[in-house]
Amino acid sequence: MVHIPRWKVVVILLVCAFGLAYASPNLFGRSALEGWRAAVPDWLPNRQVNLGLDLQGGLHLLMRVEWEELVGERLGAAEDSLRQVLRTERIGYTEPPRVVGDTLTLTLRDPADVDQVLGIMVGLEENIDVSGDEQTGVVTARFSEEALDTLRDNAVSQSIEIVRRRVDETGTSEPIIQRQGEDRIVLQLPGIDDPERVKDLLNTTARLSFQLVNEEASVADALNGRVPAGSVLLPDAETGADGEPLSYYVVRSRVYVSGDNLVSAQPSFQDALPVVGFRFDSAGARRFGDVTQDNVGRRLAIVLDDKVISAPVVRSPILGGSGIIEVVAEMFLAGII
Repeated sequence: MVHIPRWKVVVILLVCAFGLAYASPNLFGRSALEGWRAAVPDWLPNRQVNLGLDLQGGLHLLMRVEWEELVGERLGAAEDSLRQVLRTERIGYTEPPRVVGDTLTLTLRDPADVDQVLGIMVGLEENIDVSGDEQTGVVTARFSEEALDTLRDNAVSQSIEIVRRRVDETGTSEPIIQRQGEDRIVLQLPGIDDPERVKDLLNTTARLSFQLVNEEASVADALNGRVPAGSVLLPDAETGADGEPLSYYVVRSRVYVSGDNLVSAQPSFQDALPVVGFRFDSAGARRFGDVTQDNVGRRLAIVLDDKVISAPVVRSPILGGSGIIEVVAEMFLAGII
């Protein structure tokens, strides 16, 4: 007969008892577990094992970041800046600056101006490759491969952080959010029983842009379908009791600065009113400085997810790349953080 010393039996029983106590929270439902946590000290076992998708089901999403749109927006902003500089320097062209795909191109009236224009274009955007033909006067500019990689990586990283913040609102424990390949994001949410709610929540991830209000256009005409070329009709973010927007704006289609250029945005107070302090990167600061300097006295719309959250009048140029926006801070931050 096998003889087991008593002390070994005691140790085995203690280990088994400890294992059962540690696993006991898994015997409770979630509501009962909350009551258990409130009744026992924190050092006692009070967490359940988080089951993965294979054991309890849930939501698995593969999302792609459409970062190519950012390339067009950045080149579009450079196009507007280039037009202004050419006008100031009195440099003529037979074909105006325009963005075709991932390339900004124009044809100069005098090919002798190619070198000067190349120098101007290099200063409009960081990490941009420019070339010119001194025979035909054609000048082109596009982002370098290194710049495209950086732009894509930043867009994916920002998207992952935004998705993470949105998922936190669902209360899901231990979600899996990771990058897959160059521009895709994998999201796994174990135990989610309402996938449509999560999809709707992720779809609220907004894009921020700064666009000029078309002061010459009539909102009434736009509401009747007569929207001027180069402009769009956008609703106010605030709605009335009936759920309809309080007002509408006719906004220039051109995006001067986008959320991609935003380095930070923090809520604060000024004169007892909620404001948002913001700061752009170097390229965004330059473009924001140009648009505010050239449009003092006009309204600059802050557009979030195709809705105008504010359209303040530019009181003075903002040349330092930072400033404040007197808007509802929670509304502004909800879409960019």
